[in-house]
Amino acid sequence: MGTSSSFEGQLDKKSLLPEDFEGQEQKTSKDWQNLKNQMSRYINGNGSSIRGIAKQYIKASGGTGNLLHNSQNGVRGISQISNLFLGIRSNGIYQTLQQFGIDYQGKSVDEVLSGLINYISDAAVSKDDIVAREASVQSLSRLYGYIEENGMEIESLNSMPQELMQETICIFVEKYIWGKLLKDLEKRLEKYSNDPKKSVEIEGEIQVYIRNVVRSEFDSSSIKGAVGQESIIEDSASMLYMQCYKVMEGSI
Repeated sequence: MGTSSSFEGQLDKKSLLPEDFEGQEQKTSKDWQNLKNQMSRYINGNGSSIRGIAKQYIKASGGTGNLLHNSQNGVRGISQISNLFLGIRSNGIYQTLQQFGIDYQGKSVDEVLSGLINYISDAAVSKDDIVAREASVQSLSRLYGYIEENGMEIESLNSMPQELMQETICIFVEKYIWGKLLKDLEKRLEKYSNDPKKSVEIEGEIQVYIRNVVRSEFDSSSIKGAVGQESIIEDSASMLYMQCYKVMEGSI
């Protein structure tokens, strides 16, 4: 099987880069170093704050627009969960599973939810894939808890309240944003915190901050009322992420 490399010829790759590429690269590197330094100071109790770390993280990631562009797995996750809830409300859990190609006959709740995780998030290949998949697991664990409360009957999802649907999407968004930040900073956390309990404490503080941002923006978004009532399009999901990133960036 051939390739098109011979057709491309000897391209001058340098000419394809923006004129200020080296400056951008240096700036990005400097921004990440500043972020790591802030994280180190926070871990050691020498200043900085979770809010400051979040703001610097957005900057180091290229700003809200660039981070949003690199959050398509997160946007897709909201849309997929929304389709799940809309399907359940309209057709019931079993028909929805059938439409999604998920085998439920003779399967345990765990197996069915594993199938739904695969529907929400693709195979974990890239770092962002892994973050989205972990967010899917965490969000659907809330549904598992509801099923468990109702005698482990999967059909109990047919009568789940809209508040549970809203909660599930909120969990996905906050776990996705938190996961992206943590994946980029975990080496710094490991390097400067030899106390596992301290590391868990700091991770928890970051998570609480992000949760508060997500809940506030979710409550003011058009998504909240749409959950379970209509399909959430990707534009609306993108808007939610953008608002959360802007708050973290300090621009609103």
